[in-house]
Amino acid sequence: MLLWIAIAFTLAVVYNLWPFSHAGAIYLFCLFLGMFSGYWAVLITSAAEQFGTNLRATVATSVPNWIRGSLVLSTLLWQGFQAFLPLRTSALVTGIVLYGIALFSALQLRETFGASLDFVEED
Repeated sequence: MLLWIAIAFTLAVVYNLWPFSHAGAIYLFCLFLGMFSGYWAVLITSAAEQFGTNLRATVATSVPNWIRGSLVLSTLLWQGFQAFLPLRTSALVTGIVLYGIALFSALQLRETFGASLDFVEED
């Protein structure tokens, strides 16, 4: 997951800074950017594995909605940067902040390989 986040971050920065001259080049670049943003299924699985059997399905359905809902905060952050930065620079800084949060969060996950995932959350 860390590798995919790092590659997606690199592609997002290059996308923001590269002076594209043809629409075909942008489409091709977006194809690769979309491919390396495809760690979504792994992200949902990793999130679900952090919880007990009784909460796993709830987490697997809630996490995508929380991520989609965070678009509002991301947009506010971007608009906040636009108050004192140019458009492309504010988008770049917003991406750096958000990918930084994603990388930090992925580093905080505990490894579940080989661990028994048959447990129940209790109050």
